[in-house]
Amino acid sequence: MKEPEMAVGAAEPSLEGIWLSQYKYRSSSRSADLVDEHYLVVHHQGERLVAQSLPLVSGSRVSLELALEPPIASGTWRETTAPNGHYQGMTYHGVLQLIIDPSERSMHGMWLGFGRRLTMNTGEWTLTWQEASTSAAAQ
Repeated sequence: MKEPEMAVGAAEPSLEGIWLSQYKYRSSSRSADLVDEHYLVVHHQGERLVAQSLPLVSGSRVSLELALEPPIASGTWRETTAPNGHYQGMTYHGVLQLIIDPSERSMHGMWLGFGRRLTMNTGEWTLTWQEASTSAAAQ
């Protein structure tokens, strides 16, 4: 894997690249704690990070918009679940706060959002750096 690239005019490595996203949630209908994973393409837009998941065969999609105030990244998340999956293409959204590790190779924190029965849910969310390039070949 390539090292993080320096952003133009920045004193710190860029957070742009491909990251592995993992979040935990409780499924009341399946009585289990589950983990969902997506690979995200992350780009800087000013002092914000914008992330979009790479296409999955299942069709599930995740996006993040995070304001950066190092070492904190705060913002919103949105997921449209797989059309043929357990949640049948439902869209969920909420808020997210992450602590950026000093190595800038991982972020961890918590999400908050609503569930299928309109109850508030929360869980852990981690992002782990995979690749600096966002090229089509890397994706």
